[in-house]
Amino acid sequence: MIKMIEITLSTLLQVIQTIGLLVGIIYYITIMRNQSRTREAQFLLQLSQRFQDKENFRDFHEVLNLKFKDYQDFLENWDSTVNYEAYLQRSTIWFMLDTFGHILKRGLVKPETIYDAIGGAFISRMWDNHGPIIRELRKQINNPHHLDGYEYCAEEMKKVERRKLQSIA
Repeated sequence: MIKMIEITLSTLLQVIQTIGLLVGIIYYITIMRNQSRTREAQFLLQLSQRFQDKENFRDFHEVLNLKFKDYQDFLENWDSTVNYEAYLQRSTIWFMLDTFGHILKRGLVKPETIYDAIGGAFISRMWDNHGPIIRELRKQINNPHHLDGYEYCAEEMKKVERRKLQSIA
């Protein structure tokens, strides 16, 4: 025997409410995805504007090419008390990369975005040179988290580079 389903006004309103809720959730998810893409696009534009400035690019390049034998050599040649201009350049770049690392940790941008925008290989190469100095500096100032975002950023750039190299092979 076939039973008839009785559709009342209250049942119809409940169905409409449920459909409305589902549409609202789908709309919210779509908006959140678009905001994430917009945020990454804004980040890329700001980053590219920064590096289109000749002085900022020069600072990045000079900091990239700073060489230290060890922590003592760093102090003798590049410490703020010895070479204040180099200290300003270095600090600006180091803290910018530190900020990138914290942005990455929070998932606000993808590592590939930073890698592609300013060359993640440069960031990881810079960390390979500066990392031992920063680790010693952490001990000297008794702050184990000093510039940990920079370290995180460099490690993420190394991961992206490995993925890119694997996709080529």
